[in-house]
Amino acid sequence: MPHRKKNRRPLLLLCIAAALVISMLCAVKYGVDSSKLRKESGELRLRVAELSSQLAETAQRLQETEAQAQGDPEDDGGQSDPDEAGSGGEEHTPEGGEDAPGVPVSNPTEGMEHPEYQELYPDFYAETDFSAGWNDQDNVAYLTFDDGPTERTPEVLDILAQKGVKATFFVVGTTLKSDFGKKMLQRIVDEGHTVAMHSMTHKYNVIYSSVEAFLDDFNQEYELIYEIAGVHPTLFRFPGGSINTYNKSIYKELISEMLRRGFLYYDWNVSGEDAAGAKTAQAVASNVISQSEKRSRCVVLLHDGEDKTATVAALPGMIDSLTAQGKQILPLDESVKPIVYGYRD
Repeated sequence: MPHRKKNRRPLLLLCIAAALVISMLCAVKYGVDSSKLRKESGELRLRVAELSSQLAETAQRLQETEAQAQGDPEDDGGQSDPDEAGSGGEEHTPEGGEDAPGVPVSNPTEGMEHPEYQELYPDFYAETDFSAGWNDQDNVAYLTFDDGPTERTPEVLDILAQKGVKATFFVVGTTLKSDFGKKMLQRIVDEGHTVAMHSMTHKYNVIYSSVEAFLDDFNQEYELIYEIAGVHPTLFRFPGGSINTYNKSIYKELISEMLRRGFLYYDWNVSGEDAAGAKTAQAVASNVISQSEKRSRCVVLLHDGEDKTATVAALPGMIDSLTAQGKQILPLDESVKPIVYGYRD
């Protein structure tokens, strides 16, 4: 029987994963720069998850190879050593890959040169566990409100409280500088709704002028929200949606960089069309109801800007109609599978 090289890769990978975990724990125990730890902790978790996946895959392939060898000890069936490069074996997608489009599950560019903007704002990172999998339950609606808080926001909050439902507020940083804005942000948090970022300035020509400008704007809002309400937001929405005429030359870089930093973005698949088109409560409600009837899982775009009185008036009946469709109304969190626009090329 020909001599077979012992496959030590599973043990090696396990040792590397253990070393990474031990290093991270030691850093926490003995103290390191907090911003560096926040930045690196997410990368370490992703790397450990990747190594664990590789370990499980390699072990399975080793078992298959050994089982075949036991069945025909004089013939390895043309199988190459699973550790040898170019073995021609079947490629494996990491578990959850299809459920997480655009989410980094490995680091294929390790060792390559990276854009300088990746070094900016070392505290601007979210501790999101991308390996946890997605919650993509059916018969659910996520009400989201953009552009506040304004004078309409307490009216929206009163209705949500009366109906016993939670929502998500994609807030704009400039509205948070007044005492009223600070009070509303704190109320959103205290009443159990999700606070998410929608930019500091909402000025498209400034935010989308470069990746650096985008990061600067969102980092300002990220810090302001924490300063006011004591929470670090992990979700955000691009002003105008993730792909628009202002960011068409850099949207891929923006998406990949924000995901690399651990932030999740949400577009929408149902809209009240209250940003411009729908001017009456009946029109706003009709748009949401008709579109949501066609979908089991809805991320609903609404606005709580100062002039959105029609949206406020439409909200009670809208909630009742969504409930009558059998939909549970929930706030977004980082476990919810995002609704996103697809790349155009």
